[in-house]
Amino acid sequence: MNEPKAKASSCPLCGGDNECGNLAPTAGDADFYCWCMDESIDPAMLENLPPESRGKRCVCRACVLSYTPVKSC
Repeated sequence: MNEPKAKASSCPLCGGDNECGNLAPTAGDADFYCWCMDESIDPAMLENLPPESRGKRCVCRACVLSYTPVKSC
C-alpha cells in the first residue's frame, strides 16, 4: 500500500478504522494476520468500491458483516 497509513486504515465505505492486519507494525513478517482471512467477502461488494480504493484500502469488518447483496429478479 503506497497511500498514507491514515487513509489506508480507513474503510472506503464508512470511513471507520478497517483494522487491517497488513498495516500492523509487524506487517511483512511471515506471521502477520488480518481479521479478513477468516471472513467470506462477497466479490460484488468489492466491485462496488470506488475505483481508486480497490486493492488499496480494506473494507472494515462491520461493513463486511452488514453487507446484503442486491438480488436481481
